[in-house]
Amino acid sequence: MEEERSRVYQVPCTKCDCVYSGETRGTLEKRLSEHKGAVTRHDVKNGIAVHAWTKQHKVDWQAVTVKHVETNHTKRKTIEFLQIHLQQVTSNLDCVAEH
Repeated sequence: MEEERSRVYQVPCTKCDCVYSGETRGTLEKRLSEHKGAVTRHDVKNGIAVHAWTKQHKVDWQAVTVKHVETNHTKRKTIEFLQIHLQQVTSNLDCVAEH
């Protein structure tokens, strides 16, 4: 189902104001499953996992929000970039704003 794909989403932390912003061409369910696996494995290449383990915080999987639906890859990546940089505190690894 195309309507379940191509999302820009945000995943908050339960303990602080930190938010991870991401995008997926596939389904949000599959992407979140990948993030959950990264947290379990302590994957140092995954921003959610790094935040969870370095801060000893929990991810608020129940509060994930879809910010935008966009099937065009370039537009979706641009929207993701803007979402990341609008956050005051982010767990995205390519952004220096994490606290």
